[in-house]
Amino acid sequence: MAKRIIDISVCISPDMPICPGDPIPSFKGSSSIVHDGFAVSKISMGTHTGTHIDAPSHIIEGGASINTIALDNFYGKALVLDLGDLNRVISGNVVESHLERVAAHEKEKAAILLLKTSCSESLSMDSETQRSNIFFDGTLGQWFVNSGFKTVGIDMLSIDPEYDHALPNHHLLLKNNICIIENLDLNGVEEGIYEFVCLPLKLMGCDASPARAILIEEY
Repeated sequence: MAKRIIDISVCISPDMPICPGDPIPSFKGSSSIVHDGFAVSKISMGTHTGTHIDAPSHIIEGGASINTIALDNFYGKALVLDLGDLNRVISGNVVESHLERVAAHEKEKAAILLLKTSCSESLSMDSETQRSNIFFDGTLGQWFVNSGFKTVGIDMLSIDPEYDHALPNHHLLLKNNICIIENLDLNGVEEGIYEFVCLPLKLMGCDASPARAILIEEY
């Protein structure tokens, strides 16, 4: 059976959308082929840049760092759930109602849930435009705790709305060992079951890591 690899990572660049206050990514040449015979670049960016995985230490004092999280949380069958028809606040109940559209046997195949919203279609827009269109409210975290999924991935900059500095969804998910992947690019990805791989860099003691995420589709 043939397989197709779909890259669902956001490309990192200095002009990409980032969360307010995060470091702006920059790439600077350290060595060049002309002067040194080889090229080496210096990279500067925050741990939550682009497609990234949050560690519990992001919001929990003394929580696990990204290099200690079991990698099986980021590999396996994933269900892409299409919420693209919504352009408003998304609650846990709304996600549940959309999930009911998917056959029960399909849901049972996946331990990872990827939520596709209209944000995937607006990745070229600035971060203010993305944030103003749609967001998850504070009920999504509890819904996920009750859902049985081990990992959630979203195509937004954050799983919590910008105005809610208490970060309720982050707290509920990470305190209950549910992994969070943010800022995926699900544009053009159809709803369904895929093989999913998204591995963080092994950054000692860090609160998050950029990651390269892919879906593998059999056809």
